[in-house]
Amino acid sequence: MTAMLAIGGLDPTGGAGIVRDAMAARFAGVHCAVVMTTFAIQSGRRFVGSYPLSPHLVRRAIETVLADTPVKAVKLGALGNAKIAGMIADIAQNNPDLQLVVDPVFRSTTQGTLLSEKGVAALKTHLIPQAAMVTPNLIEATALTGIDVATVTDMRSAGEYLVGAGATAVLVKGGHLASDMVADVYVDAEGRFEVFEDRRAMVGEVRGTGCALASLIAAFLARAYPLLSAVTAARGILKDAILNSHHLGPGPRYLNFGSPAQVKTSC
Repeated sequence: MTAMLAIGGLDPTGGAGIVRDAMAARFAGVHCAVVMTTFAIQSGRRFVGSYPLSPHLVRRAIETVLADTPVKAVKLGALGNAKIAGMIADIAQNNPDLQLVVDPVFRSTTQGTLLSEKGVAALKTHLIPQAAMVTPNLIEATALTGIDVATVTDMRSAGEYLVGAGATAVLVKGGHLASDMVADVYVDAEGRFEVFEDRRAMVGEVRGTGCALASLIAAFLARAYPLLSAVTAARGILKDAILNSHHLGPGPRYLNFGSPAQVKTSC
């Protein structure tokens, strides 16, 4: 079994963050090591606070994993602050064979801050140029590019901006589009452009979809899928997990991936 590493926040409910990353990766047939950057105390309805760990501690954990685990891809979620973001950028630069999937998580769905303003700047300057894939939603794409991202045309412009900033490929997620259709826009450094469009699943709010999509993409990259194929495979699994989502108490629904045996093992 191949392996990936998910680096991000710990959500104690398991609805998002590195717990959700590991669940998604396992369904895609990949072992997922995890390193926590920040303890995000939250639920689907309430944000208590985010408490970043020591950058030294996070570095030791990442280096320990990389020393003994055959990691092929790394997914980044909530990083907490600029020091942690910069430290991870240094590690990535020293490990150029790792495929880096950057999910620029700035805020929780309950509007809690998960990355400081200086951290956003560090991510943009030091991590995006090293990324195989960046997966911002509309709000994150706006913050990273300065473009008011509200349409598919805007999403393409934002994706092209981030490719121009150094990313190999970008998937701008359109879950917040004001439409009955959901469109994700893919652009890459080779000039490819594709719009993935689906009718919105009328199941209500579902937690952890952004975390899961980026983790699934990283998992398929670890399995040597080409970038566009990794996106296609990841979106298919996420769509099923949304349609099969369920409630665990009050608040938004939880993704349900089903049995790992269901996933196909070929490109």
